[in-house]
Amino acid sequence: MSQKLSLTKYQLTNLINQLSGHNELYWLNLMFKFPLSVEQCHNLPFYKQLSKFIHILKPNLPSQLQRWIALYFTTLFEDGFDDGTTGAWTTLGGSPTVETTQTHHGTYALKEAGGNDYARKTLSAQSDCAFRFYFWFGAQPTSGTNWNGGRFAVTSRGYAFYGWHTDQYKLVTKLWNPSTDTYHNLGAGLATSTWHWIEMNYHEGAADGFYKIIVDDVTYTDLTGLDTSGYTCSNFDCGVASRVNWTSNMYFDCAKVTDDPVTGIGAEVDISPTGGNIAVLMSQMGLL
Repeated sequence: MSQKLSLTKYQLTNLINQLSGHNELYWLNLMFKFPLSVEQCHNLPFYKQLSKFIHILKPNLPSQLQRWIALYFTTLFEDGFDDGTTGAWTTLGGSPTVETTQTHHGTYALKEAGGNDYARKTLSAQSDCAFRFYFWFGAQPTSGTNWNGGRFAVTSRGYAFYGWHTDQYKLVTKLWNPSTDTYHNLGAGLATSTWHWIEMNYHEGAADGFYKIIVDDVTYTDLTGLDTSGYTCSNFDCGVASRVNWTSNMYFDCAKVTDDPVTGIGAEVDISPTGGNIAVLMSQMGLL
């Protein structure tokens, strides 16, 4: 999905110097003191050209720098509800609210109070995407012989269902095209009253399509070699699209969509360097 590009230390140093020497790119030297938002970065006139180049360059860079690059040059959307609203989302399903009761990062998180509530972000059609958010619930779905639980992490390409069936808690993942259901036994289930994260990685392709579901850094579904041609992803739902016999309040935070399903997103981390600009960061990494 990406080409390898070999750069010597001199070439990489020269690249950084060239970037820093252009007025359009001057923000790069200031970013670590005064970070731009992802939206502001996407509005820069050189964004598409630089993003294309960085996708080739990124696999050869140190992991810390890769995370910074991923934040500003592969992120399509992110929201932690920290403006106290759902204004960053395209539409709402049900009646979710933004509250301070439970949060993973920051002051606010999305609350879903026992119904079918979610926030949906609609983007242009994506052939490659990764979608991740955090979720919290205070009580398990009701045990019983039927499927009791909730469908969440819904996208244009599939969803994850967490709940109880017959004798234990299970995670079921769904891929719409080609239609594939994957079942995972979880025994006693995910822990209550703690934050978990779920991520979906998807690639559209005639023979190399893939679909992956990760929960708390554990890969549960990993389908590869698929024919997913013609099926892109545009809708990303944070919340619960439907639930049965599961009345617990649920909270959601730290939602993010990127166009890099190979690297993925992973757990929320603080990638702010201690240095004052890119040159300091590169020096700390031994690249300058």
